[in-house]
Amino acid sequence: MALIEHIVRRWNEGCHNAAELYREIRGLGYQGARTTVRDFVATLRTRDPGKPAAGQVRVRLGTRRLRMWFTRPPEELGDTERRWLEGVLEGSPAVREAYTLLQEFRMILAERRADKLKPWLERASGASVAPLRGFARGIERDLDAVMNALTLPWSNGPVEGYINKLKLLKRQMYGRAGIELLRKRFLALQS
Repeated sequence: MALIEHIVRRWNEGCHNAAELYREIRGLGYQGARTTVRDFVATLRTRDPGKPAAGQVRVRLGTRRLRMWFTRPPEELGDTERRWLEGVLEGSPAVREAYTLLQEFRMILAERRADKLKPWLERASGASVAPLRGFARGIERDLDAVMNALTLPWSNGPVEGYINKLKLLKRQMYGRAGIELLRKRFLALQS
């Protein structure tokens, strides 16, 4: 959040050029997009001119970036990303709840902890965020399949890989030859 404070301080000093502010915070270690800074400066421009800029200003973050922050392990985030994420989580209890539940679910999948899935489903079913409740209902409908995926060592990944190769070959040969040539090409790939 030191970068936001820097921008606000410079804004109050009279620097209202978004590109210049972007260059300054890049020198301080900011690795985000120029458009994020531009949007932040735009919120500073729309405030009451007689009132000094406060540290709490709304910034529009893209859903792609938020999705990446929510689904990655916290230790894989950089310091700047972690600070921005913490700012987002402080802004809304519902967002913090969603983040916590998603991180717990990610750990259940990564560690294959089937014993923790049912308690997680109970918490997610009572969540204040509607999409999480729907996600939990979907998992409950396919609970046997999800439990099998978490407990059994088998996977249909290799089968899906062969099907994907076969479909790719079929698309490449569309309208050029019959099934016999397709069979020969597929068998040649396997050797």
